[in-house]
Amino acid sequence: MQNFESSQPDTRHQDDVIEPICFQNSSITNNQNKTDRNSFNFPSAQNNIVQGQVSGVNMSVSASQKHKNDIILSTCIIYVENSVGEKVPLRVLADSGSQVSLLRSSTADFLNLRKLKTDMSVSGLGGSNVNIKSKIKGVISNGSGSYKRVVDFKVVPKITNMIPVNSFDISHIVFPSNVHLADPTFNTSNSIDALLSADIFFDILKDGKYKLDNGNLILQNTEFGCIISGNTSRFSSGSLHCGLITKDFETLNDTLKSFWEIEEIVPTKFVSDELKKCDEHFFENYGEGH
Repeated sequence: MQNFESSQPDTRHQDDVIEPICFQNSSITNNQNKTDRNSFNFPSAQNNIVQGQVSGVNMSVSASQKHKNDIILSTCIIYVENSVGEKVPLRVLADSGSQVSLLRSSTADFLNLRKLKTDMSVSGLGGSNVNIKSKIKGVISNGSGSYKRVVDFKVVPKITNMIPVNSFDISHIVFPSNVHLADPTFNTSNSIDALLSADIFFDILKDGKYKLDNGNLILQNTEFGCIISGNTSRFSSGSLHCGLITKDFETLNDTLKSFWEIEEIVPTKFVSDELKKCDEHFFENYGEGH
């Protein structure tokens, strides 16, 4: 099997190749130095949030436009147990605007977890929707094992484009010594393996919020360390992302309604010549005026 850990990042991130997942090459520590922020290899595959052509359906739950300011999206490193109980590090997006948790299909294949059949529709920005046919039950945890939870991941071919779109320099930012970043490589453009839904997002929040870089960056403490958001006006990537994923109950109801309308059998009344003559005889002899 090809050693993808030793391959060049540009090779691993080619859009036209689905790459196997790489294990991290060093452990996550509390030391937030420059070396630590760039010493991880995470699963990478095609990098595009349930966007573009998905099973022949045009589906987009993200919007982008040229802009001078960017908002950092909150990413973190979690661990997911594979089929033999090993903990695999994944880079995930914590999304307070999603009703479902998503897992990239190539990541699901690498974890080798049993896929379960499902049939649901999810909708994104603008009301576009896509059907999801499989899901897995995954056990997620943090590095210390103090947080563990079973997550119902819906499996999709693609999760999102690279986050951030472009890497940016953070050497001017001084992080508090007691801060452990949930994603030490938050400023490095990289792929996303999974998306955590709103219920999990609020479940992992803990006390502790910090403001850095003159208030431009906000650090929020979580079970996985501090996630980061804020304005990146001084190091803009030039593209904005807006994500929204909801369960499309209306579409399901409409589908069921259409099904029953198609299956509905309208009774037709067959009248024989004999019955017609009986009716005529009845009205002629016993109808109104008789």
